[in-house]
Amino acid sequence: MSGRRHIMLWEKKVQLVNETKQAVDSSVGQGEIKAMESEIHRMELRKAQIARQQEMLIQALEKSVARVS
Repeated sequence: MSGRRHIMLWEKKVQLVNETKQAVDSSVGQGEIKAMESEIHRMELRKAQIARQQEMLIQALEKSVARVS
């Protein structure tokens, strides 16, 4: 086996090891995960707020209908 080919094979092995480490390393991508969790939390709060507003509108509509009847 030529020296150049041997070096290329080792470089490929090193690259694969580094990629595997990154895939297994749990700290990689934690910032993105935290950002997504924050976004989900904000969405859940907004959903609850909208549900409360919807309930208030339904009650107001029911009162209006009751007054008209």
